[in-house]
Amino acid sequence: MKKIILSMLVLSLGGFVGCMNLKVDANVPDYSGGSHRKINSSRVPKTSSYQDCRYELNRAYNYIGSLEKKVQKREKKIDKLERDKKKLKKENSRLKDRLKRYEDD
Repeated sequence: MKKIILSMLVLSLGGFVGCMNLKVDANVPDYSGGSHRKINSSRVPKTSSYQDCRYELNRAYNYIGSLEKKVQKREKKIDKLERDKKKLKKENSRLKDRLKRYEDD
């Protein structure tokens, strides 16, 4: 009876120690989620040479640069409009107070 219990204990401990030494490769990609979106390549220009690719890439970077400039201009405009709005609210409040004083007289 003691041999059976002892052998079961050794086997269970052996299995436990074996499980502890398992290593998982961290570089294994996870394909289980299906979270990869399909890429729409219909707008990608067809190129036949390295020079064509460089030209298209340069064109794309120029376009991105022009969009960034437009965004900067619009952000500046928004900031100016917000400052003007604050000024106008103050002026409106001041004029309402002035009107109230005149109406009270």
